[in-house]
Formats: sequence, C-alpha cells, structure tokens
Amino acid sequence: MKCELYEELFTGWINKELSPQESGALERHIAGCANCREELQGLQQMWDAMGQIETPEPSANMGVKFYTMLDTYKESVKEQRSLWADIKYKVSRIWEWQPRWPMAYNLAMVVILVGAGYLFFGKSKSDDQDKQLKALSSQVHELKQTMMLALLENPSASERIRG
Repeated sequence: MKCELYEELFTGWINKELSPQESGALERHIAGCANCREELQGLQQMWDAMGQIETPEPSANMGVKFYTMLDTYKESVKEQRSLWADIKYKVSRIWEWQPRWPMAYNLAMVVILVGAGYLFFGKSKSDDQDKQLKALSSQVHELKQTMMLALLENPSASERIRG
C-alpha cells in the first residue's frame, strides 16, 4: 500500500520536480524497498532511452494536408448540423438584433402572466373536480349502505346473509 503512494512520485523524481520533503521521503523509501528501487531504475533507463530518440521533422506538405483535412471536417460538421442547432442559432441571431433589455422584460412578463393564469384558472378547476369526486364517493357509500339494509330486511335467510 505504501509503495503505491511512492510510485506516483517516480516521474516527478526523474524530472526533478519534487519538493525537498517529497524527494527526501522517496529516497528514504527507496533505500529500504528493493522492489521500488528496481522499478525506479527501470523507469530511469526507459526515460533515458526515450530521451535519445530523435524527433522526426514534419514534411513540407504537412501544413497543406492539415488545412485540407480541417476544411473537410468543417464541411462535414455543417452537413451534420441538426434542426435544434439551426433553431438555436437563429434564436441567438434574433437576440443580437433586438435590444436586450426590452426582450428580457417581455420574456419576464410572459413568464409572470403564464404563472398567474395557472394559479388563478388551474386551481379552480381542480377544486371543482375534488368537490365532485367527494360528492360521488359519498353517494356511492350511501348507496352501499342502502343496499345492505335492504338485504338485511329481506325475509329470505340467504339474502340476509348476503347483506
């Protein structure tokens, strides 16, 4: 578990990017841990070998090929633009044409009016429906009681048991 914490510091130690406290702690750990010492030596050798590899020079046609590829990509993106992106773009263009404060005021007024309409007209319908539902449920309950009393008063024993 402790070795994993120190393994994260190996690349910083190779690049000399560790603070003196971290470097000292890592050196003390390496002195006592053979596995970490071997892994650090292998990493150092690989790092040195990578430093000796020459970086290839780009070809003279690289700039032309890159810009050709970039233009091709831009065209494919334009073709793949969705309907939502077109609408979003057109709305943003309208926003640029209109002054921002009056449009924000109009939008706020629409939101306020829609909310007020919902509060005033939406609740009255639901209240009426709740009242109708309660009335119907009480009528059904009364009807059940009436049926039960009618069955209990019946002279037939089977009907009274059913009631």
